[in-house]
Amino acid sequence: MRVGVLTFANTNNYGAELQAYALRQTIERLGHDAELVDYRNPQVSSRETPRLPTPAELVRAPKGAVSRALKHAPLSQRHRAFERFRAARQKTGPLVTSQRELAERYDALVVGSDQVWNPTITGADETYLLPEVDPRRTAKVAYAASFGYSTVPPTWARSCMRALPSFRAIGVREDEGAQIVRALTGRRAEVILDPTLLLDSRDWEKVTAPRIYEEPYVFTYVVQERALTLSLAREAARRLGARLVRVECYRPLPTMRCLDASGASIEEFLSLVRHAELVVTSSFHGLALSLALGTEARFVLSSDANNKNSRIATLARVAGVEDHDALGASLASTDWDRVRERLGEARGRSLAFLREALGAGAP
Repeated sequence: MRVGVLTFANTNNYGAELQAYALRQTIERLGHDAELVDYRNPQVSSRETPRLPTPAELVRAPKGAVSRALKHAPLSQRHRAFERFRAARQKTGPLVTSQRELAERYDALVVGSDQVWNPTITGADETYLLPEVDPRRTAKVAYAASFGYSTVPPTWARSCMRALPSFRAIGVREDEGAQIVRALTGRRAEVILDPTLLLDSRDWEKVTAPRIYEEPYVFTYVVQERALTLSLAREAARRLGARLVRVECYRPLPTMRCLDASGASIEEFLSLVRHAELVVTSSFHGLALSLALGTEARFVLSSDANNKNSRIATLARVAGVEDHDALGASLASTDWDRVRERLGEARGRSLAFLREALGAGAP
């Protein structure tokens, strides 16, 4: 079949780019002709595209405008590196702007992974629910799709209730996502691995740049809980007698006592994870890629009332590293034989889900 992967294309986010790469690779290995769908959600594009503040913004909100100006250089450097990665390694279809175009081009559409069903991120874009795509013509499958939060707004819930029953199979990334699907539709959703864990360390080594820093270092990838994550990473680096290297997803602002690598390419980011003595991260994909590459990692959970902790907590449970919460974890070595065994079992279930969902061919 010709399969389109509908996820967040054209982002400036390491996890989003790498999960898209991994899912397309996996579908190709299952024997299908797979490509990323070049659909551009306006809200995602606006958030992910680096730009300098306008004069009006400097006057209206000077603090935010100065922050944007300080972040522009590393984010622009990263954006250019991402474009090179896409040109060299991603397989992307033509630009599409409607669900009709999607239905005409593909025999099957795989929605996910990532927070494609988070209305806060997408502006409640129903394209990711495919309500206008006839399931009798085009198979619809969700793979490791995520709502992001434990609850969804009523309007978005109604959209999901109408659209999701026509999906051939629904796979989600976290336990709370499965609970939401059952509550809205009565259907059972499979909790499956993020695509980054469908590839093994040998696959990722082919994409990873050579080691960047020869001296020992702790690597921190910061998405949320900025102050706490940096504080815990500094303490870990002190205890290990190592340098601290950081990448911030959206806020690469000047910070003392660490080396900022926030402009890193995809290949360099993987190298930073791969060769670190320890990764300290508040990112789901920071933890997932550490597990995929066999690097010691400790995760930081959010203290917000309406948080996104379920995705990290679910992954930690599946991998058997629930005790790696950075607030209370020791720096003792992980039992990697146990982790590999558990992830291997989960990978088998996840591949079986995807194989079965696509194996029946076009409707």
